[in-house]
Amino acid sequence: MKRFVLLLLVLSIVVPSLMFGKDMLVRVYVPSYKDLLPIKHKALRYAGVRPGEYYDLILTEQEYYSDLVPSGLPNDVILYDLDNAPEATRGSYHSYAEMKTIMQNMASNYPSICKFDSIGQTYLGETVYCVKISDDPGTEDPSEPDVLIMGVHHSREWAAAEVPLFIADSLTRAYSSNSTIKAVVDSREIWVVPVVNVDGYNYDYPGQHYWRKNRQPYGGATGTDPNRTYNGSCNWDRFGDWGVIPSGGSVTHYPSSDVFCGPYGTGPEGNSAPCDRNIENLVKTHEFNFSVSFHSYSELVLWPWGYTTSNPPNSSAIVSYGNTTASMIHRLGSGYYTPEQSSDLYPTSGDSDGWILGWYHYVNGTNCVPFTHELGTSFYQPASDLDYICTENFKGVFYMIQQAADIRTNLNAEVPSPTIAPMDTSTTGNYTVVWAPRNASINHPTKWELHELTGFSSVTDNLESGSGNWDLTG
Repeated sequence: MKRFVLLLLVLSIVVPSLMFGKDMLVRVYVPSYKDLLPIKHKALRYAGVRPGEYYDLILTEQEYYSDLVPSGLPNDVILYDLDNAPEATRGSYHSYAEMKTIMQNMASNYPSICKFDSIGQTYLGETVYCVKISDDPGTEDPSEPDVLIMGVHHSREWAAAEVPLFIADSLTRAYSSNSTIKAVVDSREIWVVPVVNVDGYNYDYPGQHYWRKNRQPYGGATGTDPNRTYNGSCNWDRFGDWGVIPSGGSVTHYPSSDVFCGPYGTGPEGNSAPCDRNIENLVKTHEFNFSVSFHSYSELVLWPWGYTTSNPPNSSAIVSYGNTTASMIHRLGSGYYTPEQSSDLYPTSGDSDGWILGWYHYVNGTNCVPFTHELGTSFYQPASDLDYICTENFKGVFYMIQQAADIRTNLNAEVPSPTIAPMDTSTTGNYTVVWAPRNASINHPTKWELHELTGFSSVTDNLESGSGNWDLTG
């Protein structure tokens, strides 16, 4: 009995206050996500990355002591208990109600170039508000390149709302005094959606719960990851589909996980998250040529693909744009943002950038260059850093807004399948085939190949006639 008591005392000294349910923020000093594979028994929750130096992970205490410590990987615990972490200065961030008022005032103060609008509802019935900035914001001008600026797919990434608001405010305020900004606004249609995941943001602000997902329940848990539920790469590569889990990837089908990709939904795209469906509908009804999604943290500029190291279409141009953008954005310390393909950071599927690139290029026959900016050095960035982060990221985004016309005109797109008009039912042997190309002025089809099939017949199976036709053990 004495040995048993002594053992308990030793354990209490080595592992104080062992509360396996608490989340910790741990910095692991490895250069690549591949070095984390020894501790990976399920999808890791990445918080931030400094490429080539370290990965910040969110781990439960049980995962830390049973997986990370035995691996021998060098690490530091940044926060022992996220639930009781020091709170950010809330007054310098805006509530969603305040953001709505800011956008309404923007449209009221600059009605000739700014329109207050919305793109849909969330699971909990909140309206997703936005502004459109252009020389005639009430009219859709198909001759002008469109730009999409998004923030807060992930609830705890508060700065990701402040940067889109800052960009919109800067464009409208400077319009009458800055000829460069005026020329861009007059020749573009710029949509700014500061908060995509309104339900999640309202839950996390101002409580600072380190919440990532939306608030849609499924499988006994709450929330799906809004940046894992988009409908894949649209390029006929099954490894790029929604729900695929790449080796070492940060995506899972466990509902309780922070990176849960959600159930396969209903409708033509299958997306189960209303906040993402709002973005998908906006994308499909506009010709965006550049999009940027703000996240935090790590001070990066990322582009597709996320699921593979293979190059995206028009990779030379995308890499050039990304490198130039990153070179314009100073880090909080020294140096500039790091540019890289998303899969170099860690593999994912179902992310917004991969879907936007794939849908435009392969399905719509046009081109959109989508970037993600990972802002700052923490989820709840100190308020004293916000002005610097906003002004630095404005420079990179404004450069890409200027490039939108070049993207529309000079990048090559896939020729999508044309829409074939319904055939007549004539039995004379003569028929006419009529089809309508999609965006032919952009993807430039030169010829079409038709296949005439004959001998059509239909067969009715009897698979539903009894349970004996089904194997229910798989």
